[in-house]
Parts: sequence; structure tokens; C-alpha cells
Amino acid sequence: MLRKGFETSILLYGPGVTLGVQRGFPKLGDAAFPGHQNFNDQISKFMSEGGKVYACRFALQALYGHGEPSLIPGIRPINPLDVLDWC
Repeated sequence: MLRKGFETSILLYGPGVTLGVQRGFPKLGDAAFPGHQNFNDQISKFMSEGGKVYACRFALQALYGHGEPSLIPGIRPINPLDVLDWC
């Protein structure tokens, strides 16, 4: 959608927040084997092309024990109440 000219955002919510966590071995950013960084690379490329990525703070911290610095740079942490529909 982004490449077709539409403004596109992705919300990493629940278990999906783990897709936005930085990975690597033996240090962050290093691939232990080919394909190890596929999700990180695709999310980074999406953001470099103008896409927006958001991650739920609650799932990130309370459910999976990662802090906001664990996210790939450019992913914006949000409060889960920001995406609820109160109508």
C-alpha cells in the first residue's frame, strides 16, 4: 500500500510487539545466520520508505519484559488505550 502512494501505518499489538524488538548475535544488528534479521530488515525498510510503525507499550513491557529502548529505532511506543474505540 505504501509503495502505491497510500499513507500506511502498522500497529504491533499483543504478541506482535516482539517483531519490533532489536535482535542480533553476538551483538545487536548482527545476523547469526541468513534470514535471522528478516523481520527487523523489513520493518526498517518500511519505515525508511515513509511508513509508520507503532508498538503497544503494555504488551512490550508487562507481557514480554522489554523496555522501549529495545525497539527498532523509529518505532513509536503507544498506550494501548490510544487504539480502543469507545463508541
